[in-house]
Amino acid sequence: MALAHLATMATMPGRVASFRAAAASISPQVDEVHVHFNAYSSAAMGDALAGLPDNVAGVCSEDNLGDQEKFLVTSGAEGWRIVCDDDLVYPPDFVDRMTFWSSSTGGPVSALGVTLRSPFYDLARSCAMHHFARAVDLAPVDLLGTGVLCCRASDAPFTRADFPEPNMADVWASIAWRRRGLCLHVAPHDAGWVVASNPRATGGTIWSEGLRGTGSFLDTRAAQSRVIREHADLFGLVIA
Repeated sequence: MALAHLATMATMPGRVASFRAAAASISPQVDEVHVHFNAYSSAAMGDALAGLPDNVAGVCSEDNLGDQEKFLVTSGAEGWRIVCDDDLVYPPDFVDRMTFWSSSTGGPVSALGVTLRSPFYDLARSCAMHHFARAVDLAPVDLLGTGVLCCRASDAPFTRADFPEPNMADVWASIAWRRRGLCLHVAPHDAGWVVASNPRATGGTIWSEGLRGTGSFLDTRAAQSRVIREHADLFGLVIA
């Protein structure tokens, strides 16, 4: 019997249109989509879910708990875990191709990955990014982007303790996987395979806010650099 496919996602106010597009693109490819609605009321969550396929379900919190909720929104499921973002549109072969590459490499894979460089200064100066919007080849990486991710559910038994700070799921999940001895890879794909929403239309992203240094709750680039420095031995890095 085929393993179950479960997609998980977190969203927040201001992203209803992009969330609905993301959910609609991934839902035909999986058995269920579980969504955490950060800073949503039950009524607002119901409105956001209205008209979406029946396999899309959500839970909500009055507080904005961050992007790690896409890992914590469900537990105990077996099979494949497809971890998504609320500002991306997924191609119809996303799940098939990502499960293939996760099976081939034996660990988590993503359409976005980061290779860290020594000496490490910070993420702005000491990383090479393999981006989902550009064509990339299969490659081992240090950090995985968790919005275009595939892994076996057995590789994702996360708890809240695995994410000590919010809106840094990429770093914390990658640290947890490396501690477990898992190899991380960016999966090969063509340019334009996954399509991003306009970050300004969705209230910004963790990456765009950090790039611009906005100081918002999504701007965690400095904190991510600090955490990487604190785990330099895990990544084999020399700190500048």
